[in-house]
Amino acid sequence: MFTKANDHDFDVIGQTTPVGILIPKNGDLALYMVSSSVTSDCIVDLLQQWWDDKKQSFPLVKELVINLDNGPEQQSHRTQFMKRIQDFSNQNHIRIQLAYYPPYHSKYNPIERTFGILEQHWNGELLDSLDAVYGYAKSMTWKGIHWTLAFFNPNTPRAVRPEEARNRSLSLSIETQRAVSRGFSPSLCS
Repeated sequence: MFTKANDHDFDVIGQTTPVGILIPKNGDLALYMVSSSVTSDCIVDLLQQWWDDKKQSFPLVKELVINLDNGPEQQSHRTQFMKRIQDFSNQNHIRIQLAYYPPYHSKYNPIERTFGILEQHWNGELLDSLDAVYGYAKSMTWKGIHWTLAFFNPNTPRAVRPEEARNRSLSLSIETQRAVSRGFSPSLCS
């Protein structure tokens, strides 16, 4: 059975962007297929959903070290992102340390390897529906483990710079560093 497909200029019927959260130490990967723009709000909403699902597995954890790439929606000078991370930290009573990979160093970021494996897994396949995307992503494994996969449709609208965040100094429950280390976990990238 064959499916007819154009090699270019086809009508887009839907769009999804993969966003992953990886715990490098044990290879636990959660992949979210985001159906809207990946914004600062979206990233923190995903982090909250992930933490709600995983926090029972880490009852003694009082600090999360989050590796981030240099995507524009999660940079430390983005007041919306920093405000939302601060809110996440306060709400969950957990210290957050943000560690940023240097620009153009995605080869050191383990989450980027998972995206490469996903691309190889569905290479040459016709991804003509969101069900096809989901099916191929669901059938892939990372280090022999099936990963957590979910669609995510953010409830929060596209962010605008909040007035209260402009001059607000964030508490010391968030630290930022520019470093690459294998010991940081989890990794959050888009």
